[in-house]
Amino acid sequence: AAADGAAAADGAVLVLRLARAFHRAPHATRRALKPLFPRTATQAKALRPWRCAHSGLGAAVRAALQTLPDDVAARLPHVVRYNAIDATTGGERFAYPGSPESALAGVGLFAKGSIFNHARRPNVARWHCGDVVVFRTNRRVAAGEALTVSYCPAPLLADGAAAAAALAHFDFAPAPEVPLAPVVDDEVQAALQRLTPKDRLARILAADRAPLLHADVLELEVQEALARGALGDVAAAADAWDRAALRADLILPACDEQIVALRTQQAKLLAMAGEADSAACVLAAAYAAHAIAFAPGRRLFVERFADDFDLEPEDETDAVATLVGDFLGKSHSR
Repeated sequence: AAADGAAAADGAVLVLRLARAFHRAPHATRRALKPLFPRTATQAKALRPWRCAHSGLGAAVRAALQTLPDDVAARLPHVVRYNAIDATTGGERFAYPGSPESALAGVGLFAKGSIFNHARRPNVARWHCGDVVVFRTNRRVAAGEALTVSYCPAPLLADGAAAAAALAHFDFAPAPEVPLAPVVDDEVQAALQRLTPKDRLARILAADRAPLLHADVLELEVQEALARGALGDVAAAADAWDRAALRADLILPACDEQIVALRTQQAKLLAMAGEADSAACVLAAAYAAHAIAFAPGRRLFVERFADDFDLEPEDETDAVATLVGDFLGKSHSR
């Protein structure tokens, strides 16, 4: 959703696709939408009116809704607003922006996935492969305990006001009087990347982190690690990755895949710094979290993060290849 609560373009496109699906298979589509909030037209009409941040798409949605039965037309935009989720395939990996999988990003409506409520400390993780979503518990869950997910980006969970601002469009909690959002956003990160590694590192180290969100500090620590690696100081880069991973451990849900990505980079830099035993321990920890949040299998883990292992700085000593080879050699049947 946009900052003012208006639906983003991808949400509007999803409404249009669902409207077309209803015309193709009205009974099946009605059945799929039935359990999703709002469950009745009366509930829908009591909600904040739906509108789109993109005027052209908004007009197309309004025209499409006029072709649907009144009860479906009243519910459909709100069903998407309250139940659709972002879907990225491998978005936690640092190699993701240049990966073919980035083309699979979008939003989706998963009827069974909408049964999960939000929690600040969710016990369920999810991952996507195209239009398939998988939910896995990230810790032991007692019988009768509610299964929960995060409705907002995981790095915001540790900052209550920022999480509340990100969740405001759901209307189930009051928006903070002063909305907070990360300031080290895509634009700032792009600006940092345009600097030389030396200037980038100086800018990062000079930043006042006291007023920043946890998500911002985590991003600065990642940027510091990348800059130190680009400067060829692999030992210092490994330390920076460790600090980032420790912060992620504190603010992210258990076994979050971003933690896996951070630890994988730390293991790589430790291997390049000649700390083979430490690298093996860190890689094993990354795999253990990956096995819980994603799926078990050492070869699967290595294949998913192969592009991350190949990121700069380039390993000219084959230390990383040795690390990965030794790791797979301990996989036995896997």
